[in-house]
Amino acid sequence: MPAVTLNDVAIAAGVSVGTASRAMTGRGRVSAETIEHVRAVASGLGYTPNVIGQALRRGSSNTLGMVVPHIENPFFAELIRAVESGLHDKGYQLIVADSHTGWAC
Repeated sequence: MPAVTLNDVAIAAGVSVGTASRAMTGRGRVSAETIEHVRAVASGLGYTPNVIGQALRRGSSNTLGMVVPHIENPFFAELIRAVESGLHDKGYQLIVADSHTGWAC
């Protein structure tokens, strides 16, 4: 079954795609009633925003990368956990890579 699009939400809510977009993001001039209605319809349809599309529009993916010498090393594992937790609180994601160099476990 194909994913529910913002266009599907707009049709089901009886509003334009632009109004549906503004209602979902909370940006622009949309009444509180319309926001509530559109979001309820979106939830009922199982709509989830396209994070890739949002990132393209924003020009930022809110994703950071981290390369560590050995991910199995308890020091780096704890460091990754702490960094990821801090980033998550600010709305960022972390991608981790293991370079397999340097400090041995």
